[in-house]
Amino acid sequence: MTSILHLVKIKKADHDFDISIGVKQVSEYLLAGDIKEVNDQLIYEDEDKEKNIIEYDNHRLVKRPGYETLITNIDCANFYVKNNYIYLGLERNHHSYTYLIGNLYHGEKSDEETTQQQWQYSTDCIDHLFSTATFYSFHINDCS
Repeated sequence: MTSILHLVKIKKADHDFDISIGVKQVSEYLLAGDIKEVNDQLIYEDEDKEKNIIEYDNHRLVKRPGYETLITNIDCANFYVKNNYIYLGLERNHHSYTYLIGNLYHGEKSDEETTQQQWQYSTDCIDHLFSTATFYSFHINDCS
């Protein structure tokens, strides 16, 4: 009997999935937080009004207090704002990645407005992920 691992061989896999997972974690922190400052680092208050900082440090994207590592093995990272949306730019092995991670819209909103904004945010993120993703191509080995 032959293992499936012997039948399938990944020929090319360029997309760094750990980056997408780390970026999703950052966006989830911001969804529940109140953003205070966006520059070399991202400063926000969580639900408990505790100040948190997300920043690039020693080839990692980390969250403090503590030292929660969100993404490792990156060459640089920066946050920037464009049209009231917050983006995270990363570079790893000469490949650049840009992700929409949040927005700066404030004020009281109805549940319907909040739901619509979250839906649009989710749709924008999914569109961006698919537009930047490199998909796998598989090669099936001949078992004869």
